[in-house]
Amino acid sequence: MNSQNDAALLDALAEMWAELDPMPEDLVAQMSAVVEAACAAETLAEDYELLTLVAADAAALEVRSDPETLVVIEFTGRDVQVLLRLSQGRLDGWAAPAAAGSATLVPADGPSSDPVDIDDDGRFAIRRAPNGPATLRITFADGRRYETPPFVV
Repeated sequence: MNSQNDAALLDALAEMWAELDPMPEDLVAQMSAVVEAACAAETLAEDYELLTLVAADAAALEVRSDPETLVVIEFTGRDVQVLLRLSQGRLDGWAAPAAAGSATLVPADGPSSDPVDIDDDGRFAIRRAPNGPATLRITFADGRRYETPPFVV
């Protein structure tokens, strides 16, 4: 094959994929919001310890997943672990070691949710989590504060 044939083949493949699996219309806006949230998180370093993503199931890594798919994500920090389960606009979470506090979902392109209580067993739930990129801020009763990196609800 020569380079003209290669270029024509690649152009045809690009056209086919653009037709069969087009880029979501809001992808650029979502990715911009994730980058902005990540930059904003850097300014929060003095107030919140940034947690690290340590595990996510395969569904969490898919570009486009079924809204009914259950997604599990785990974050860790110096002295805390947070497990999130996302399903159909609901976010269930568990913090370990268990301690009372509050959790707030902070969407990249909208207002923060009202804080929800974290019970003494470390469990919390946000029943109406908006779709899109967001971070989660956790504040324990003893004053420890954490924030996750951006993830997509």
